[in-house]
Amino acid sequence: MPSHARHSVLVVDDDAAMREALEEVLRDLHYAVSAAADGLEGLEKLRGAEPPCAVLLDMKMPRLDGHGFLRALRADARLCRQPVVAMTGDDLDPPAQVQACLHKPFDIDEMIRILAGLCE
Repeated sequence: MPSHARHSVLVVDDDAAMREALEEVLRDLHYAVSAAADGLEGLEKLRGAEPPCAVLLDMKMPRLDGHGFLRALRADARLCRQPVVAMTGDDLDPPAQVQACLHKPFDIDEMIRILAGLCE
């Protein structure tokens, strides 16, 4: 299993305001944060660095959406066990390949609790 940066999170979301807000909250909590505007950029960042302890993944994005991102991630032998937290505005059930799902708008305390469990 790959080692994960203990307190590092990748935020993958096409909404710049959402990315910036999550980055600010996470940095205030002493997480190292990187961000991507879509699934393709997110995969590039994961493949080019040590995997983070978790990925916060928007499910609806241009170029490569959350479902495509998850398929590519799970097919990659190095990254297939990467913990992912889906973020969605839909009331649909979360994809089976994620550790948790946050329904937008979500409670920041819930996100913090989920990340604390994944990043211990």
